[in-house]
Amino acid sequence: FFAAGPQASSEGQSVQYFITVGNLHMRLGRHEEAETLYRRVMDELPQAYVLVVRSLVAQGKRAEAATLCLEAAEGDPTPEEAAVLAGVLTTSGPLSEELADALAAVERAAEKHNDDIQLLQAAAVLKATQGDYDNAISLFRRLVEPQPENPLALNNLATLLAERPNQLGEA
Repeated sequence: FFAAGPQASSEGQSVQYFITVGNLHMRLGRHEEAETLYRRVMDELPQAYVLVVRSLVAQGKRAEAATLCLEAAEGDPTPEEAAVLAGVLTTSGPLSEELADALAAVERAAEKHNDDIQLLQAAAVLKATQGDYDNAISLFRRLVEPQPENPLALNNLATLLAERPNQLGEA
């Protein structure tokens, strides 16, 4: 039943059905089944690639998820696409060589869209998880400038600064 789907009276109902059942599979830890359903949604709604990416990451397929993000962005991600890609890269440990293009795409997008708060936050977290603390601190400072009350950016910046004995006061 779930693989074939209902005989929906419209495409919209069918898409909603596959999203709902895919979400159920995700909650049950059946990520491969969710991926199959989400790919059917993506055939109708290309922006649903985010759902497929989520299922791939849950399966530990980070490189495949990053490749799908790059394909969806056609090599030049929007701030939203780059933030999703940064989130993919932030999961599951150090980056391999096969993810170098994805990392470069996030960095280019962060430079190009240097006023996008969501992207800067994602890029800063990515840099911190990579151990690139100097660049992470720089990005968190850029976030705090226009939003001095941003609790997430302030907390992350303070945490990174607290690791440096000469910057405890600022932390």
